[in-house]
Amino acid sequence: MLKRFSRRAMRSFAVACLTLAVGLSVGAEFANSAVFALTQYFVVSGSASNLSVVCVYNFSTGTFPCYSASTGTYYVTYQLPFGAWYAHFLYDYAQARWVEQVTVRDFQL
Repeated sequence: MLKRFSRRAMRSFAVACLTLAVGLSVGAEFANSAVFALTQYFVVSGSASNLSVVCVYNFSTGTFPCYSASTGTYYVTYQLPFGAWYAHFLYDYAQARWVEQVTVRDFQL
């Protein structure tokens, strides 16, 4: 009788732990999700003498267009259609290298 009770208790405890683990992992996934508007923008902050340019790689089409190079603080606006998958790169002419990269992917959870 004691063995049967302990197995049942252990099974209930294991099911409760698994339920809690699944609930926490799914809750964390939805808690970190974001809702984006159709039009997005970046704010690039730099010094007045530092020239930089933002380029965007579109994984769906394979295109790599660049916006106009600018100095100081400027805004870059772009459209975010459903199912978009972009990588945004910031090229710094003073350092002569790519200095930042942001990836945005829209997919249904």
